[in-house]
Amino acid sequence: MLDINLIPVAFQKKTNKSLFPAGFHIPIEVVIGLGGFVFGAIFLVNLVLFFTRINKAARYGELKKEWQTILPEKEDVDAIINDMRQLETELKTIQSVAAENHILWSEKLNIISDQLPHGVWLKEINLKDDVFMLEGSTMVKENAELINVHRFTSNLKKDPHFLDHLTSFELGSIQRRAVGHVDIVDFLLTTKIK
Repeated sequence: MLDINLIPVAFQKKTNKSLFPAGFHIPIEVVIGLGGFVFGAIFLVNLVLFFTRINKAARYGELKKEWQTILPEKEDVDAIINDMRQLETELKTIQSVAAENHILWSEKLNIISDQLPHGVWLKEINLKDDVFMLEGSTMVKENAELINVHRFTSNLKKDPHFLDHLTSFELGSIQRRAVGHVDIVDFLLTTKIK
């Protein structure tokens, strides 16, 4: 091919059409070989990644089967751990009440039993988060039920042995309900441990 340039040499723009400096030439076979090598390397990497994915999928399936076999045992262990934590909490409460405060609960329960009027009964005695609760009931007879509950509360407040290690003993909610043809009054007494 013949190249004719009519622009004077001083004004001609010098361009380097070659990627390499003048006199440096790479044969086409080398370029094709390098391209083939790069393509082969990419193909090989993709092939390794493909087999790695297949291996990980198979391992995932195995682990999932193992998980399904141990899942019932794990649920049993979780239930035991939850029960153990609850028992530890209850034990800490008992230890804090018994050891630190040196409260004689048997004496307090005897006082409660001695002061309990006829026709009044306790359904629950509970100690939770330093709050001591007595939940009880009485039958309604000629409006004397509230007198019995107030007498019971008053007698407990007057007893210095009962109030030892306890703060303000208060009568909480009073609710009336019917059981068959009998009216019952439910009450709640609360106090806090010092």
